[in-house]
Amino acid sequence: MIESKDNLLAEPILGVENVKKYIPQREPMIFVDGLLFLSEKKAISTFIVSEDSIFVENGELSEIAFVENAAQTAALFMGVSESLNNEDGEPRQGYIASVDKIEIFEKGKIGEKLQTELEVVYEVAGMLLIKTETKIDEKLVCSITMKLMLHLDSAQ
Repeated sequence: MIESKDNLLAEPILGVENVKKYIPQREPMIFVDGLLFLSEKKAISTFIVSEDSIFVENGELSEIAFVENAAQTAALFMGVSESLNNEDGEPRQGYIASVDKIEIFEKGKIGEKLQTELEVVYEVAGMLLIKTETKIDEKLVCSITMKLMLHLDSAQ
């Protein structure tokens, strides 16, 4: 359980326009719309599934949307963390190096709100190992372990 006293955010960051200040992704590839919690090694993002999402098939999110949501939660974690540390410039960019484990128990449906909890297991030499758990109404629907490669500066 994450303690609210550890939250570095004065208030949640809500809405795609506010989130876009911290992530490199742009429409139609945005799969986070809020940040509720941030600490040194953890974050909680939100995403409401919309029918105009490019990864909605037959009213449900496809598997790739969960991977994008996890990666974008990490991008949001990094972008906001850097902003709080008074670092200027564009959000750090990177890419998915590997998806080491993914379990999808249930797909999100249009209108449902995903809440993704991210934990940074380690960061070394521009590589992050993260674990995420995505829930809908407190029910675990997906867990992912992945490695992300980060550019060392935002100009790359």
